[in-house]
Amino acid sequence: MSQVNVWIRRMRDHTLMKILEISHISANETRSIQPELEVAIKYMYDQANEIVDFVSARLGLEAGKNLCDLYVDNNSKNRFMVSGYPDDGKTKTPTEGYFSLRATITPHAMEAIEKYREGRTKKDVIFNIDLNVRLTKTIGNSISNIKVDGLNYSVKKAISQSDWAYGYAPKLGVGRYLLVELPDIRHHENANLPEDWATILNELERQLELAQQSLNMGDWHSVLIHIRSFLEVLKFGDGSKELESDHQKEIIASLFKKDDYDEDAFESWLAACYALFQYVSKYIHNRKLKSNAQRVMPIARREDAMMVYAIAVALFNQILAKQQRSNRI
Repeated sequence: MSQVNVWIRRMRDHTLMKILEISHISANETRSIQPELEVAIKYMYDQANEIVDFVSARLGLEAGKNLCDLYVDNNSKNRFMVSGYPDDGKTKTPTEGYFSLRATITPHAMEAIEKYREGRTKKDVIFNIDLNVRLTKTIGNSISNIKVDGLNYSVKKAISQSDWAYGYAPKLGVGRYLLVELPDIRHHENANLPEDWATILNELERQLELAQQSLNMGDWHSVLIHIRSFLEVLKFGDGSKELESDHQKEIIASLFKKDDYDEDAFESWLAACYALFQYVSKYIHNRKLKSNAQRVMPIARREDAMMVYAIAVALFNQILAKQQRSNRI
């Protein structure tokens, strides 16, 4: 047997298939509610003896956080498209192929990507894709001798800040969606809070949870009642609280000072909270504040409840994030 034939036989007994790279990742505006990413994977294989017949994959960030599953785009023309052919029927030349994957990007996934970018100096994104490829191949010279392999790969693709800002973010809806998510402080880092902080955060969280329950039941008026109680914790300097509330005010003020808030800026933040408190109170009290004259209360609708709930959750996340950062300094 010639040296060439021995080499060919040995190659047929081994797998040539391997992933070469992520050829490209593009953002697609679709008719579906959620935007999508399209991923083209370039691979090398032995066209005469190997067939890629199934692919499963997960999209994640370089930091190890999984974002979502990817699925094979069956409608794509390049599902398992071949870009080259063996030189002839006798010798084996590795062939390049492509397959296309799609990923649905939820608001939660977008939030994870943006938080990841925020922590990076270059504000870029490095995606990681874990692939499981099922490969069917013939062994030796007999076509009846079939072997199925499961192969695992991990590949990365970097997207620069400018490419992300102009080519991805607009199509993925960045800025058009607001993720309103109430964190559980019991499962956050720094969960062992000082007693003063625990008192404030636990009461804020309790009122938000009650508001969320009312949202789920469609009781819009109760949502406003609970958000008013939430804002009551942040209502300082209006003369309605006892002097001991100044201690809580100083606790919160200390966080903002670490981010270079001067007294005027912090008082403006408090005034905004108090203005929202006054607004929500209009749905609850049928008497005017100064004259005590009777007034007609507005009807609480879904959009009213969602607006004040979203602001309250944003305030809670703002305070919690500053408190956690303060503990790390």
